[in-house]
Amino acid sequence: MYKFSALFFALSCFSSCEKTSDSVRIGEPKVLVEQDWKELKVRDGLAYPKESETPFEGVCRSRYENGTTYLLANFEAGMLSNFKIWTDQGILQVQGEFTNGKLSDPVKLFDPALRAFGLPSGEMGEKAKSIRFREHFGLSEDCHRHGTWNFWHPNGEKLKEFAYQDGVLNGRFSSFDDKGRLLIKCHYSLGELEGAWTSYHWPQGHRSESRSYRKGKLTGIRSKWGPNGAMKEKTFYSKGLKNGVHMLWHDNGQLAEKATYKNDKLDGLLQQYAQSGQMLLSCAYVQDRKVGLEKKWYLNGSQSRKIFWNTKGRKSGKIEAWFNNGNRKTVRRYQNGRLLQAQSWKPDGELSEEQVRDGNGTLIYYLGNGSSKITQVYRNGEVVGK
Repeated sequence: MYKFSALFFALSCFSSCEKTSDSVRIGEPKVLVEQDWKELKVRDGLAYPKESETPFEGVCRSRYENGTTYLLANFEAGMLSNFKIWTDQGILQVQGEFTNGKLSDPVKLFDPALRAFGLPSGEMGEKAKSIRFREHFGLSEDCHRHGTWNFWHPNGEKLKEFAYQDGVLNGRFSSFDDKGRLLIKCHYSLGELEGAWTSYHWPQGHRSESRSYRKGKLTGIRSKWGPNGAMKEKTFYSKGLKNGVHMLWHDNGQLAEKATYKNDKLDGLLQQYAQSGQMLLSCAYVQDRKVGLEKKWYLNGSQSRKIFWNTKGRKSGKIEAWFNNGNRKTVRRYQNGRLLQAQSWKPDGELSEEQVRDGNGTLIYYLGNGSSKITQVYRNGEVVGK
């Protein structure tokens, strides 16, 4: 049995398994006694030293087979208060705190051979899977995470740092790559994201994404940047839903898409562009339904299609399509989504013999240079075969 001074214990309380002697008199140094975790007994969820009726107060340690420390646990009033876990190479990996940490069996907590969870991955940016410590440690159902929690990469660099209050995330949250560089920073308020959320590209150090939350819901502008710092996406949110302008950019900085949303549904004009700046699509939406004239273009700027949509989001009226050489491809006429008439042409301008009349017939779509085609058979305005 080893004895230490009270001052030394205050500086290194996680170096052994100890408890305060009951025979200490006022004015004398406290005599600290080492306690083997294997001698802990559990009654009604509380840990007791061997042959004692007083719940255990102190720390306990278990080891790997090579002698290095696996876990250090601090007990208050017989309940697990906080702990640390190391690798068998002596690298700190997990540190956390609990409230009401009643145990079912000390072996589940202390024996490294029974550990059923993996330690955090060292891959840069990879998310560590949630570890159900309450289940793995055999803790009571009303035990909750509390206070500061930390995870480390296998190389010893900090992986995550966050805090709980009675089982829910509360306070600052930070994650880092295996070189110690900040990946994500945000803030929680009683389990809900609140305020700014920011992530970063490395090794450049530029922001990769910026968001803002209110009571767990996206609000304001959500922005994304490429590794070179160029803007990639910008979207306006309100109460967790897209509301307002949404824009995307190509890697060369050219606008790729611009749209308007209302309560997470397309509502307004949608436009899409090529990297050259050539418009590829223009179409209006109302509550996620296409309405009015839709236009499409080829990369060379020639017209590809014209489609008209009625207020119910169904094709209506004359619909035209062209090959990229400018020659006509198809002409179709719809009524409330049903095909009435259609005819098609080959890329060289030759009219196909197959047609659709009064909703019945065959329509042939010629692709590319005309070497391949798609055949559709219609009955009463609906496709019934190929």
